[in-house]
Amino acid sequence: FQNNKTPTFGWIHFMDVHSPFRPPSSTLGTWSGYSSQARVAADLKESDGNPEQLSELYDECVLFLDQNLRKLVDFIEHEFGEDEYEIVITSDHGELLGEKGKVGHPEIIHRKLFEVPLVWRTSQEISNSCVSSHLDLSPSILDFSDISKFSEMEVKCLYCSLDSSEILVE
Repeated sequence: FQNNKTPTFGWIHFMDVHSPFRPPSSTLGTWSGYSSQARVAADLKESDGNPEQLSELYDECVLFLDQNLRKLVDFIEHEFGEDEYEIVITSDHGELLGEKGKVGHPEIIHRKLFEVPLVWRTSQEISNSCVSSHLDLSPSILDFSDISKFSEMEVKCLYCSLDSSEILVE
């Protein structure tokens, strides 16, 4: 990336916040009280782990990911400048932490599996936002990057033509 002035696109898929929830030693024990991966494996079987333990281990995995995303953003800012990049962070699915006796993302339909984060860091101002579909991400990113081919897609831009009545907040 060094001294790269051409447009660059990167896609990174992290698996750190994914069952089985095994946080690395740097965050293990922050909330769960565990001190070793061996102890986690011995104590916690995903099929019968209690929701509180699962939630604590999940949070420790999220903490590890958060720390590493910070390092990634710092690197990108150093390489490209603070206002010369956009970052979109989302997830491909949610995770069950004991709801309906299930853990992870089993082949069932549950609201928690569809609730995912969407963080969009940009140097440009977005005047509207709404709860929407992942289908809308591609055309929105293309439009924001001044690539007009999104008009051929049968989905909407996340921030284009929004009426305040369309904005959903939960």
